Amino acid sequence: MRRTSLLHLSLFSLAMTYPAMALGHSQSSASTAPVSASTQASASTESTAEDYLGLKLSVGQKFGNIFSKTVSYQGGGIDEDAGHVGGSELYQVVDASPEHPIFLGSYRYDGRGGNSVKSEIRNTGQTVCSVKSGKCTQYLDDSGSIFDAFLWGKPTGKIAPGMTWKVEMAVPWELGPPGIETVTVIRVDPINHEVMLKREGSGEGFFAGDNKQITVKKGGKEYSVDVTPGTTHWVGYTVFREGLTVSDELLETRTLTVSSKDFGTSTINERQFTLLNQTPPDLL
Repeated sequence: MRRTSLLHLSLFSLAMTYPAMALGHSQSSASTAPVSASTQASASTESTAEDYLGLKLSVGQKFGNIFSKTVSYQGGGIDEDAGHVGGSELYQVVDASPEHPIFLGSYRYDGRGGNSVKSEIRNTGQTVCSVKSGKCTQYLDDSGSIFDAFLWGKPTGKIAPGMTWKVEMAVPWELGPPGIETVTVIRVDPINHEVMLKREGSGEGFFAGDNKQITVKKGGKEYSVDVTPGTTHWVGYTVFREGLTVSDELLETRTLTVSSKDFGTSTINERQFTLLNQTPPDLL
């Protein structure tokens, strides 16, 4: 079964080493002190998108994440198959600028090793640049360590539960083709500057880095087949705190028409999901 797609689970640091391979992280320490209802109401009225999604970093700050990705195929007469990959990354802030922060990322893909890369992030998370080489690429991953305007748009002004906005995914990305996405505000925590957002969208065509051929099994025998993707649907919830990703999950489903001379033609179901959770940096 296609394994290379699993390696698109990524980190900003990996984006420079292996194109489209970066997934983020974050560590957040929520306040436990009791807050009065009047204080909460006042903060909610005054808080804006910048409070929830704008970066507020400090040099030397460290945060970490653990992440995993699964891709599976079933139906259409094939033998069901799935693959998994996961790991962790430790980030240290080198430059705390909210417009172009620089992170030193030390990552580990369990069973695959790891490395360290220093990266500069620009254009509200949409561009990642290697500090060493100066090379920049468009960030098209399905998740990331900081708020990414490509995935979420650029909301401004007050944010409140129930609000929605549309995002046009103009080009293929890691977990989807070009398409239209709706972002919905699920809840806000104005005291801690934390917001939960839901994203849901659909589109037609190949993903970024999609294989045009995959290997499937039928009756225990492997077949190399050509792939034609059907409509893709994606949905998930993400929590941001002051521009950092606290947690993220995204589920993608689509049908694939697969065919070859030996295999024939069939329609199978693909499911991929990405999971991300903050973790204390101590052991990373």
